[in-house]
Amino acid sequence: MELFTIKAFKQTLGLLLVDILVIWLWAKNENLGEGSAMVIYLVVPYVFIINVIIGGILFFVKRPYSMMFFVNCLVAPIITYWAFTSELRNQSRSAYDMWDFNLKDTTFRIDKSNNYNRFSMTYSNSGGSSIEFLTGEYVQNKDTLKLKADSINMYIHKNKLYNFRHSKQPIPLRFYD
Repeated sequence: MELFTIKAFKQTLGLLLVDILVIWLWAKNENLGEGSAMVIYLVVPYVFIINVIIGGILFFVKRPYSMMFFVNCLVAPIITYWAFTSELRNQSRSAYDMWDFNLKDTTFRIDKSNNYNRFSMTYSNSGGSSIEFLTGEYVQNKDTLKLKADSINMYIHKNKLYNFRHSKQPIPLRFYD
């Protein structure tokens, strides 16, 4: 039995394409919210073990196909890790909208949750750690985002922040992509 033939290569390539499709669909349909990074540590070994089991069964039933699954034991976890980390990154980006602006030597950031009507503001000085100083709720009215926390009312309109610290001038915001 030859280890590597054209037929075996085509079958392995076909299995690889099926792997990519199934794993990508699996990752895409998972709701990977905050704290889902641990899922990756469970899913990757799971995929490896499934391929070892399938390869072991095929070793006794259809020996030529077993080598494909043993090779797939190495490839499928890498694909799984890539698909799940990419989807986790995409889902976490779409869960929040973020803006920042600078006043003097301080950088302020506004984080708006797209899943809940909550927002928070943080600040940091000269590249240091950030400190959250304000949380509240928002209301979206067409192209205006009204921010309310305690007795503070601000709003964002056309990437400008109005009424921050009772400022009469709007503050231009940089939108995080």
